[in-house]
Amino acid sequence: MTQQQLAETLERLHAELDSIDRVDDATRTALQKVTADIERLLDPEQPTTDQDVDDSRAGLQDLVIGFEAEHPKLAEALGRVADGLANLGI
Repeated sequence: MTQQQLAETLERLHAELDSIDRVDDATRTALQKVTADIERLLDPEQPTTDQDVDDSRAGLQDLVIGFEAEHPKLAEALGRVADGLANLGI
């Protein structure tokens, strides 16, 4: 997956998140934080560390696990983002 494809996947993730009305505020905040972290990691002008990458990856994995039962479409979108990051070495 290229960075462009990952950016498009993130856009679809945002759209999916906006369409779900049963997500509590804490979960929505966590999703917004993870997507913001990923966007920052993909920005070549933003300095990042290995710890930043590890934290973003862990947060993303936690969200995927938490959404698998209640929001399978969102979990699938998050999984695609995780796969894209892995393909880019992030």
